[in-house]
Amino acid sequence: MAKTKLKAKAKSFLPKRIGGVKVPKVARKGRFGAFIASAKGQALIAEVVMAGVGMVMAKKVKDSPKARGAIAEAKAKATRGVKAAKKKASSLGARTP
Repeated sequence: MAKTKLKAKAKSFLPKRIGGVKVPKVARKGRFGAFIASAKGQALIAEVVMAGVGMVMAKKVKDSPKARGAIAEAKAKATRGVKAAKKKASSLGARTP
């Protein structure tokens, strides 16, 4: 009896609950569960989470005048830096697009 429980536990790839949300048995035990438990699956999950965070942050930036101002300031600073680099390169005889 103990051996069958160990075998069943060895085939289990994911926990029954993740973050308080029940994971269906089909997802835990099948090919999908094996993929999600692998390194590639975990990388995929990380990318999806980061994309979601990026979308939320984009929404926050869109709604925040302070963030918009900071972005505009950074853009202006970068533009000035590019113009200064082009000017310096042209004074040294380099061709710039």
